[in-house]
Amino acid sequence: MGVSVVLLLVGGIISLSSGLEPGFITYGQVGGAPYTVTYDQRSLLINGVNSLFISGSVHYPRATPAMWDTLFDLAISNGLNMIDLYVFWDLHEPLEGQFYWEGNANLTHFVKLCGEHNLFVNLRIGPYVCAEWDYGGIPVWVGFKEGIKFRTSNDEWCSLMTLWFNRVVTMLRPLFATHGGPIVLVQVENELGSSAPSTYVEWCGTMANEALISTPVPIIMCNGESASTTINSCNGNDCTSFIEEHGQSGRILVDQPALWTENEGGFQVWGESPTRTTSYFWGRTAADLAYSTARWYARGGSLMNYYMWFGGNHFGRWAGSGLTNMYASDVNVCPDMLPHEPKFSHMQRMHVLLAEYSKVIVTTEAQLDTPVHLTWFNNKTQQFEEGTQQLAYVYGTTGNEFIFLENQADIYILSQFRGKNFTLPDYSVTFVDSNLNELYCTAKIGDSETHRTVSEVPISLSWMSWQEPLSTAAFPSVDNTSPSEQSSVTAGLTEYLFYSTNASIGLTGSHDLYWLGTRSNAYLVFVNGVFTEAVDNHAHDDGIFEFVVRIKMEDGTNEITILSETLGFDNGMSVGSTAKTKGIIGKVKIGLADDITDNTWNMRPYLAGQNLDLYTWEGLNQVTWSQDLLPNTPLVWYFTTFTAPSGSCDCSSSRGLLFDATGLGRGHYYLNGIDLGRYWTIEMNDRSGDPTQRYYYLPCDILLCDSEGSNLLVLAEVLGATDISTTGIVQSNMESGTAPPPPEGVDYVSCEM
Repeated sequence: MGVSVVLLLVGGIISLSSGLEPGFITYGQVGGAPYTVTYDQRSLLINGVNSLFISGSVHYPRATPAMWDTLFDLAISNGLNMIDLYVFWDLHEPLEGQFYWEGNANLTHFVKLCGEHNLFVNLRIGPYVCAEWDYGGIPVWVGFKEGIKFRTSNDEWCSLMTLWFNRVVTMLRPLFATHGGPIVLVQVENELGSSAPSTYVEWCGTMANEALISTPVPIIMCNGESASTTINSCNGNDCTSFIEEHGQSGRILVDQPALWTENEGGFQVWGESPTRTTSYFWGRTAADLAYSTARWYARGGSLMNYYMWFGGNHFGRWAGSGLTNMYASDVNVCPDMLPHEPKFSHMQRMHVLLAEYSKVIVTTEAQLDTPVHLTWFNNKTQQFEEGTQQLAYVYGTTGNEFIFLENQADIYILSQFRGKNFTLPDYSVTFVDSNLNELYCTAKIGDSETHRTVSEVPISLSWMSWQEPLSTAAFPSVDNTSPSEQSSVTAGLTEYLFYSTNASIGLTGSHDLYWLGTRSNAYLVFVNGVFTEAVDNHAHDDGIFEFVVRIKMEDGTNEITILSETLGFDNGMSVGSTAKTKGIIGKVKIGLADDITDNTWNMRPYLAGQNLDLYTWEGLNQVTWSQDLLPNTPLVWYFTTFTAPSGSCDCSSSRGLLFDATGLGRGHYYLNGIDLGRYWTIEMNDRSGDPTQRYYYLPCDILLCDSEGSNLLVLAEVLGATDISTTGIVQSNMESGTAPPPPEGVDYVSCEM
């Protein structure tokens, strides 16, 4: 007996009275009045009706509020009916008991807008979310709780997790399906490994169900262990094996539907390139993305979510370890909200067909175990033979069918289906109808009508500078016998901490300074106020790393200052782990013998310019600025003003404004008082000489246009600019014509950033 039938007997809700047809249902068809969300082995059920979902991940803090409307309009035009989002605990509660829900942290407004655009919502609360987000979404202060161990049967962790999960559910309760809102799925935990105790796994399901008792919707646990009361879902760039093995729980397409929560599109790490990555892939071709998606639905999948559909930007200090400002720049929509062609249009054509034939698909039993083996033409024997890599998945009944023809071979194949010849490209799925008309092929990328370009705009930037003081008594600092772990001083509220000590050890001349630091961390070393060297580890990783800098010691006492700059806490968090670390976390030595660890250290959080709010109009007046641009000098603040081109503040336009960071080193950029995150001109590792990221988005709703006045652009340049006069403002546009092909040796072209 299906779940919808149980509802007919118990709840009085039957699909016949809902007025819904099975298939691609949108929130606009049911929203505004309470409706039910349940499931059977085939799909989620909206008011008892089998439903097919095409979803896309959009993370609200990786965009700005005015961007959300445009993104949701694009989602509808691209053929989506669901938005998938993580909830970021550390964004909302950076200090215990102090909550932030404004601006791009306005979660309630974001979910409401989804509904207003007829999009359902998959609310992934976690609270551990990974997401290439700083600390995996967990607030720094949680790690300092006595005796805490993350993501396991630990009383402190479970208590805090329960409080946060319930806070989010309570706040968003009016937006759940049972109240007529767009939220139809909730996720607890995230990618929970096999080392997790079974008691903790089941507790997660029980806790989440109790939190949702008055607003019941299905609960998922993705890519790993899942509680018996939750649906096991898949993450990865190909979930074919997941569905073929009935998921990690063994229940998929048995008594639970096949849900793909993350069809992964890659991300970017500082210093890497599309052809040389060390931690994760950079991007995917449109053909590969379409192929894996089509194979999923062919086998009986009923929900697929692009992770990401829009990656956006790491505004502020929220990037995970080593991550660029742009996030997932190769996915369907570029960081500046322009469609990524031809990928956007190629996937859109698939979405339209899946929606058109969705009723046929979801009302037919999943064809995972019943594919038709096609014959293929063997050039050696000059005969058609039955194949093992050429399959047909047939949905519907005679005269009303939708058919997936799949070629798993790495070569083009001439195949036959029902007496008709089909040329199937390598690694492809071809859609055909009852009359055997070819409707779409995942490997045939049609020309898009437009493509994204980047061009200069006639804006001249005139900069002023202010040298950050290396030492100052004007701002709070702490003393300790030895260097303290960085976040224990900063509470994770700034990426910067100055460590200073006076060393009197009788050494003169050049010696090596050693210290134990962390991966994904940068350091600037000064001796007696003079800059010596900058070092970093920008890996997408965490753990201990030894740093060495050659310094010059003078007679007597030498003041040694090390500025630590975190490049993001790693987003990974293993079961039973404890607090993450940054800064200096071990011995500090000069040479091999002189240990200055217990030498009394002063530690000052924040850059002085941050304390002075130099990135605001009011803060500018607190210091004296100079026209000397101080090339190759670390710790310099710069500001300029500019007038935005007309229309730049229109978030619905097909263009974006970007900052060209050519000539800079590494730092943060601020627009009209808002921290837009880290820039860094570090070169890619492909010997091209190009930076990992050259262009940085200037959000449409933070810009001032027309009569609103001049825009204030401020840089906190930490590493040292080589030539700030080469910076500029550029504009991205959608222009007519086909996108140029990728360069030699590269399979795809990411959004130019």
